Amino acid sequence: MNWSVHSAFGFWTVFFIFIWGFTGVYLTFPEPFAAAVDYLDPLEEDNFDPRTGDRVLYWFAYLHFGRFGGWSTKLIWAVVGLVPPAMFVTGVVMWWNRVIRRQRS
Repeated sequence: MNWSVHSAFGFWTVFFIFIWGFTGVYLTFPEPFAAAVDYLDPLEEDNFDPRTGDRVLYWFAYLHFGRFGGWSTKLIWAVVGLVPPAMFVTGVVMWWNRVIRRQRS
């Protein structure tokens, strides 16, 4: 059962985990992302409209923390946010059964 839970959690939440990982890298190291936006779409002195890249970077924070939508979106983000610790626990149990239990017997 442990393997099934670990596999199901991993399969059904891989998209969320990828989003959190990618946007987390942006939130940790914003300078390379800002430099890429400046390179692809340089600032214009006479135009104060937000650039497409700036909008994308703005949405990275919203995606990472689930700030879009209503309470239902925040609830989904919170529940799915519990999956990585659950995967850690199920992974440790699988490792324990495969490695440690074998070494003891």
